[in-house]
Amino acid sequence: MRSLTVVTIYRIFYKFLRLIQSFLKVSTLVTTAFAAMVLSLPVSSVEAADILVQCEKRSNRSKVSVDGNNLIPSNYSAKITSGSNTKISAYKPSVGDEIGFDFDSDRNDVAAGAIRISSSFIQNGQVTGELINEKDLRLHQVPVLAALNND
Repeated sequence: MRSLTVVTIYRIFYKFLRLIQSFLKVSTLVTTAFAAMVLSLPVSSVEAADILVQCEKRSNRSKVSVDGNNLIPSNYSAKITSGSNTKISAYKPSVGDEIGFDFDSDRNDVAAGAIRISSSFIQNGQVTGELINEKDLRLHQVPVLAALNND
């Protein structure tokens, strides 16, 4: 059996350290390149987007707006739900990173471009809104309470 000298052990250890050092250099290079690539990609996370749902209930009118910003440029649809009532808009393109949808029972607002809903659409003073892009990515808002206007 052959015994290893201190010099031989040192050489083996030195080669091992050089191997680890070269691996770390390659690993660092690959990690840095991957990080640079990821950071250069456009933000495409739905979590970065914001949705705001506002609603108003009057004795003869229901009004809901669904607005989104910090969105991925795409075509979006809005879905509103209140009680058993649901209304879904047609898709339309975002403008930059923003989009807005208005739902209303007032015929003047509908004539101006709002999506028609019934005056009794808002049930129990609460509405939930959602934005859906053409790839079926969804942004939800927790239910919001309607501003009640006694007129």
